[in-house]
Amino acid sequence: MKVLRQADYPSQHWKNGKGVSRRIASFPEGAGFGDSLLWQLSLPHIAADSPFSAFPGFDRQFMIVSGNGVTLTFSHPPEGIAFSKTVDAPLQPFSFRGEWPADCTLLEGPVEDFSLLTRRGKVSAKLELRALHATSVVGKAATDALLLYTARGQVRVLGMGESAVLAEQDSLFEPSGKAASFSLSAEAGSAMVAVLTLTLI
Repeated sequence: MKVLRQADYPSQHWKNGKGVSRRIASFPEGAGFGDSLLWQLSLPHIAADSPFSAFPGFDRQFMIVSGNGVTLTFSHPPEGIAFSKTVDAPLQPFSFRGEWPADCTLLEGPVEDFSLLTRRGKVSAKLELRALHATSVVGKAATDALLLYTARGQVRVLGMGESAVLAEQDSLFEPSGKAASFSLSAEAGSAMVAVLTLTLI
């Protein structure tokens, strides 16, 4: 299993150049925002009101990691899209299409968010938030890639003959190729883990 420490997440500019993200993982690795990109998970830092980057052909999942939240305003006449969505509850995913133009307004101060891009028709993604009060088991099929992101607390992971402790914002990545299962437990008190399963269609 591959442990990804949050201190090692590389920084990258947003596609539209309006801000900076920390990239957790992407596939293919190093694809950037080119045509070969199939999925990417990152932690954008939103420091000011700004438009979101356009990602035609991608589906997006967005949730607040820290900060007081945002209001997203969408307008896309070709699909009859015109609405606003306030996202202020932490760790509550909100999904939208990457081709929908979106303006982001901060509610009160900067935020960091969990941002998942998946190419529509090429990648299937399942995102689940698990609160850990006791041991929990996560499994994956050989065709799946699995990424665990520690949203709150510290998590001990046992699996594939290895053990690791993930601090807050650390991740664990297991690529496709073989089935695997992992036992998760909070190191102290409770913890929250985002479980992301990705399958190439």
